[in-house]
Amino acid sequence: MSSKQRIHVRSFLAVNASGRQFEIHQFQDMILTQTRGGTLRTPGVSDLQLDDGRFVNQISKGNYEIAESGEQLSSDDPDAP
Repeated sequence: MSSKQRIHVRSFLAVNASGRQFEIHQFQDMILTQTRGGTLRTPGVSDLQLDDGRFVNQISKGNYEIAESGEQLSSDDPDAP
């Protein structure tokens, strides 16, 4: 039997062209499968969201786009995907 768990991976700051800051959160779905030896955790879908729940698309490392508006964001955080 399988179930799903959503975990928060990291948060990082990004800015738009006018310098406004946005906090982006990365979430990862984990597929949990019960086996005789215990629970197996397999990474599933990962996504990015703003504080207000809007989804963010990753264009390349450090470059993002708010899906709803197309607004471009960038981050120089070394831990940002």
